[in-house]
Amino acid sequence: SDKTTATRGQTVTFSGSISPSMSNGTLVVVQVRRSGSSTWTDLATRRTFKGNRWSYVYKIPKAQARGTFSVRARYAGSAKYFATVSAGRKLVIK
Repeated sequence: SDKTTATRGQTVTFSGSISPSMSNGTLVVVQVRRSGSSTWTDLATRRTFKGNRWSYVYKIPKAQARGTFSVRARYAGSAKYFATVSAGRKLVIK
């Protein structure tokens, strides 16, 4: 998502692509971590589609704690490719 600030109850879209080229349906895990925490929590698992892209639409629960979070994508790896994670993107929930 290009948004860095969102409010509770709002919908945000996280998306990206993975490379090198892999088959459609490759699993990507979207993870979230609260600022100051060292623990990443799985938010959703998505499959890649045309062009190695993935997308996840998330509606922030109205009961969600306010604060600063990081969101990233994780690829678990395969026999051919190493596991990897993206850089975290900052999301401030107000």
